[in-house]
Amino acid sequence: MPHLSLFGKLELSAGDGRPLGFPQKGLLLLAYLVSEQKPQIRRPDAARLLWGNGDPRTAQSSLRKTVERIRQADLGGERNPLVFDAEHVRLDAAGLTSDFDSFRPGEDMPLHGFFRMEAFVGHPFLDGVEVPAWLTEWLERQRRLFALQLRDCLLDAWPGMTDPAQRHLAKHAALTLTETFPNDEQLLVVLNGNRLLAPVPAIPAAREAESAPLRPDAVQLPSAPLPRLALMPPRGTRTDIAGALIEDITIELCALRHVAVVAPYTAERIKNDPDKASLLAAHSISYWVDTSLTDNSLFAQMVFAPTDSVIWAERFAIGGDAVLHERKTITRLITGAISDQLKHSERSFDDFKAHPDAYRGYLAGSRHLNKLALPDVRRARTAFRKTLNAHTQFAPAASGLARTYWMEWLMTARGDAALLGNARKAAMQAIAHDPNLASGYRELGLAELYLGNVEESLAALERSVGLSPHYADAIASQADSLVHASRPEESLVKIKRAIELNPLCPDDYYWAAAGASYLSADFQNAVDYIGKMSDQSSVHRLLAASLAMTGNSRKARLHRKKALELNPQFDLEKWLAVVPIKDQAHRELYREGLLKAGF
Repeated sequence: MPHLSLFGKLELSAGDGRPLGFPQKGLLLLAYLVSEQKPQIRRPDAARLLWGNGDPRTAQSSLRKTVERIRQADLGGERNPLVFDAEHVRLDAAGLTSDFDSFRPGEDMPLHGFFRMEAFVGHPFLDGVEVPAWLTEWLERQRRLFALQLRDCLLDAWPGMTDPAQRHLAKHAALTLTETFPNDEQLLVVLNGNRLLAPVPAIPAAREAESAPLRPDAVQLPSAPLPRLALMPPRGTRTDIAGALIEDITIELCALRHVAVVAPYTAERIKNDPDKASLLAAHSISYWVDTSLTDNSLFAQMVFAPTDSVIWAERFAIGGDAVLHERKTITRLITGAISDQLKHSERSFDDFKAHPDAYRGYLAGSRHLNKLALPDVRRARTAFRKTLNAHTQFAPAASGLARTYWMEWLMTARGDAALLGNARKAAMQAIAHDPNLASGYRELGLAELYLGNVEESLAALERSVGLSPHYADAIASQADSLVHASRPEESLVKIKRAIELNPLCPDDYYWAAAGASYLSADFQNAVDYIGKMSDQSSVHRLLAASLAMTGNSRKARLHRKKALELNPQFDLEKWLAVVPIKDQAHRELYREGLLKAGF
């Protein structure tokens, strides 16, 4: 008898587990009929369900083609679960099993019922299946209904659980359910391992809401009432211990009233996805926390997702196996810090809720700036301008706009003072709109730096770090400014701190580290830092000079050639006249390397 898998994947398989080829639209129709417990559906309704409320003739034609493909599907001798006549599509329920069979109440003990359902924890209904927009409400309703059934089953079974392994599974299920029911007192009791009071519904009218009729032409999902936070799976050399610590922190956070914590499986999917920003937005996640545990320390940082900015970071010194004995203390420290940051950033979150399109535009521009290439910088400028045209006082976009101007000045190396003037003007605009915006002072500091005002630059960057002590980008810019102030040793201390706070840092961190290493006469270290950059197109000059000073003339001339291909108008003396380097000896050291490379 064929089996329909609905949780974690949508698939029809034979009785022996072999996947059966079945059209995707047919699988979706099966999922709908099985989950809604409908024995049949009228053909016009099936067409509207699968192809929407557009042209009914086109939908009917598409349905006829799908019906023919379903009839011709090779099911390896298994009965086809869908039967068709002139008026209806019928479900052969007697010839099909499905994941939902585990949900039907039986005569066994509550504990056995829980274990049947527990197998699907972490595997959402139709996970990864792209459903049409008009079925989104139905999909969310089914997922919520499963959560309600699992919750009731868990609470019924919890009093009878005495085995530690069973209680661990129950806690994991409760942790997953807190994503749907963030303030459910009974789930918090389970998470803390305590005795339950009389169970109560998670939401008083939840079951009545689940029975509301499907309206495929009027889908409107409510936005999350609380900010949502994702605790990412840990990195580092001791992920087993860190994983237990993350579970402790998650349980503590679930007791807070001002945040909803997403389920661990959701956080894991987000972390492993190459387009993390899109998944964060899709799951309405406003904050995420990253952790890394090594033999000597635990590092944690909290990021405000709408601006992709680090708002808190801390490294905890942990010697030997101290983490095993101090888990509760460490958990409370981190939970307390996260709670404090949530309160401090309420204004930013409220602003994000009021103007989500402005933040989306800002993030679109910021993603272009992750690549140190002139076309990407100009694309970012277009995105920031578009955002400012719609939201004239949106300070983060003005800050991003300032960044594009000084980056173009640096990349083109033509000494265009107008670009730096525009950078300063945009940064001042950002500060005027939000005097507490750390990135505004950061961009002002960099504009002043390249205008040759090194002391003014350092003052602005000091203000930026003062406003946000864990703002790694500002610390990295401080390091860059210290290079130009001819203080390379101090610069290296700063840039190492910035990389520590932001281990997956952008290329400009390594660029600043390479510049500091060069002026410290550690030329090989400069080459090594540049080697860590994903895009070296903007640093061919510095790389050529560094290689020349190590005696590698062949490679130095290769990168000189690449630099001139990108910027044929480059003039060595004109560039050295405008690049801000306070100590003349350091300027001459840079000149020496460039001349040796053949510029």
